[in-house]
Amino acid sequence: MKIRSLYTIICLMPVVLFSCSDNIDLKAKDLEKYPWLVPFIQADIKDFKGKHNMDLGTLEFSFQESAQTNGLSQFDSVVQEEQWEFIKQSQLEREVSKNVAEDHMNGETVMKVRLDTLKHRLYFRIN
Repeated sequence: MKIRSLYTIICLMPVVLFSCSDNIDLKAKDLEKYPWLVPFIQADIKDFKGKHNMDLGTLEFSFQESAQTNGLSQFDSVVQEEQWEFIKQSQLEREVSKNVAEDHMNGETVMKVRLDTLKHRLYFRIN
């Protein structure tokens, strides 16, 4: 009897754990809800993919970089214009932070951006 109960608990545990995560699909249009994010988004977004983790409050998305722009140099320009602070900077990655009025948790929003040169995609992760 104990083995049967233990087996039932072990089988149900992954179902309960995975059903509790609130990941929803994020569409390019959804980014307009965040006015501080709009300057970082290209006008003509191609092949957008994203998710919003409601539990953690994170946004993760990526899109095809246009062939005419260098995504990270454009990103750097917006960072300076919008007065974000660089935390880390490398050839293919950036991490910036800023106090954003919409972030009620700790007042600071951290944005990580990575350029995939093989797929020509920009990947964003926002905490």
